[in-house]
Amino acid sequence: MTKVTYRGESKAVEFDGVAFEPGKAADYDGPRLRKLRSNRFFNVEDQPPRSPEKEYPFPTDSKDALEAWAREHLELELDKRKGLKTLIKQVDEAMKNANAD
Repeated sequence: MTKVTYRGESKAVEFDGVAFEPGKAADYDGPRLRKLRSNRFFNVEDQPPRSPEKEYPFPTDSKDALEAWAREHLELELDKRKGLKTLIKQVDEAMKNANAD
């Protein structure tokens, strides 16, 4: 996705079916992006694609909360010396194994 900001003086401008207002960024993924890049009245910023974050049924914001949840629901002891991402993977695998049984 690309953010395009109109820097001109007009109240609104339409380009390729998209309405642009001065100073406001609009999402644009049209085929004529090269033309907007070369236009001095537009500022074009490429946004990296976001990977959708997986939703977990357990807390993923802190090691302490994850450890307490894993102990209560899975009877699993976690090694908090490991990183949070590693612990999340470990709990996720334990849940898959528990559901498979």
